[in-house]
Amino acid sequence: MGCSESEGQLARTVVKLFLALKLQKNGLVHSSTLIAHPYRIDSLDWIVLLVPPGPLGSRWSAMLRSALPFVFQFPHRKPPPIRPRPPPVRRYASPPAAAGSVPPPLPPSSAYVHLPFCRKRCHYCDFPIVALGSSSPSPRGEAEDPRIADYVRLLLREVAATRAVSDDGVPLETIFFGGGTPSLVPPRLVAAVLDALRGKFGLSACPEVSIEMDPGTFDAAKLRELVGVGVNRVSLGVQAFQEDLLRACGRAHGLAEVREAVGIVTGCEGLQNWSMDLISSLPNQTEEMWEESLRCTIDARPTHVSVYDLQIEQGTKFGQMVFSKLRYFLCIK
Repeated sequence: MGCSESEGQLARTVVKLFLALKLQKNGLVHSSTLIAHPYRIDSLDWIVLLVPPGPLGSRWSAMLRSALPFVFQFPHRKPPPIRPRPPPVRRYASPPAAAGSVPPPLPPSSAYVHLPFCRKRCHYCDFPIVALGSSSPSPRGEAEDPRIADYVRLLLREVAATRAVSDDGVPLETIFFGGGTPSLVPPRLVAAVLDALRGKFGLSACPEVSIEMDPGTFDAAKLRELVGVGVNRVSLGVQAFQEDLLRACGRAHGLAEVREAVGIVTGCEGLQNWSMDLISSLPNQTEEMWEESLRCTIDARPTHVSVYDLQIEQGTKFGQMVFSKLRYFLCIK
């Protein structure tokens, strides 16, 4: 029975991945070595030489010798030969004249402030965060984890040190508080960071000051206080409008908190600019679910929508689930 070229390529890819994981586990080669150079695996002898000696190596060698001839009988298209890169075309009369025509780089006019605190780590998250757990501040901010204040104190020192080694530039036009979940940080500490940036770098006449907020981490009073200290844009991390999907991806909030947060943001006086975040391709997310999330987003009427396609990263909860299934499929223990 014949086999198509695409089927042959798929079979070879599975074998290469199997070899990469086996050899990586034995400390012989990094997995990217085999995967990044797929056409190096074109000879049985070359592969078997990589197998370590000993009883386990003998078993691997026997397995490879029996399996690889079958794999390499599939259709296989060799890559075209690598052509040398042509020399660069000279497009200027003289180097000094060309160098003088290039404008100097603009001085930085934006600042990103990382506030790494979250209630818990979501299943897809590989960001540098600190999960506060039961010590997370309430939406009203009555309780405050001391680690937040300690971090902000170090952050203020970082602002001062950065200004000391930087050239004079234009005032900051945009400031973005990302995380993490910056809405867990008390407004007075957000104000302290803004004051430090204003004092060290200066702010433009109408700067855009954005902050990421998660449902369930703020109430109307807290949002008004943030607006009062200078925040004029909110990025609301909704991600989905289905309870099952929120639970499946490990979000700390539910659908009721999503609807409450949308109502607080849309009803906040003095806040006209806000964004909503959604994630597509979540596990068990159907086309109907995605359409429902889009309809709910349109009904909320945010001024901006950010859609992120789910990416599975190693070290995350989703990554552990995917790679454990892959290892089981390849019989790797």
